[in-house]
Amino acid sequence: MLLHRDVDGAGNVVRTTPQSSLDGVASYDSSRKVVNVVFGGDSGSNTVKVNGLSGLGSSVQVTLSSTPGTGRTTDVAAPTRVSSTTYPVNGGSISVPVGGMDAKMAYQLLITPAAGPTTSWQQTYEAENATVVNAQTRSSASASNGSYVGGIDGSGDARSDSFVDFLVDVPTSGSYSMAVRYANGGPTTSTQGLAYDGGAFTTISYPRTGAWGSPTGRVSVPLQLAAGRHVVRLAKGAPGFGGGVGYAELDSITLTPR
Repeated sequence: MLLHRDVDGAGNVVRTTPQSSLDGVASYDSSRKVVNVVFGGDSGSNTVKVNGLSGLGSSVQVTLSSTPGTGRTTDVAAPTRVSSTTYPVNGGSISVPVGGMDAKMAYQLLITPAAGPTTSWQQTYEAENATVVNAQTRSSASASNGSYVGGIDGSGDARSDSFVDFLVDVPTSGSYSMAVRYANGGPTTSTQGLAYDGGAFTTISYPRTGAWGSPTGRVSVPLQLAAGRHVVRLAKGAPGFGGGVGYAELDSITLTPR
């Protein structure tokens, strides 16, 4: 059984040859050179063939993991690592045998260059998917995912304070870089308050970008985070923060280990 994947985008359902109950989806993160293939629905021995890997070098590291069928209705702590193997890339393809499959289980292939991905871990959180207080989600073709949060304008009391709370989840304890994508169409640098997990506020500055509704600016600040979930707040005004200078619109934040 071959599960063919032509690495040309994200989230595409892939073809099985010959046709069977085996199904899968795959994605390619070109910035980090990471291919992620998730599949399942069949029992016994299969072979997963992944095409279009020439850009990852002459060999790749392939980690095969599985999740038990109970994970469909009950949380599991983490997938079970089945194997981690280096494969040569021949004609842009690799073929990975997967034996002893259970139709009730889910399987994952994580494929990176043998030398390792560009970044070991990275995660982007969209502002429009965060908790937005006294501000508005707006549309823009230049925003990532087509939306951003604007109107983060209020400060002074609990009824008018405006802020965005991002729920983030990091894999390990340590120092992270948080890159904020934003727009500042005002004449000068603006500021907001930054706090996480209810701690003290610091100030984050946003140099002018020249236009509202076009979040092309990017600034980075360090965060020290323990493994697990955290709430990161960016605020014009909030309890414990009297108010920033000027205004800024938020598109997303991206966390990367330092």
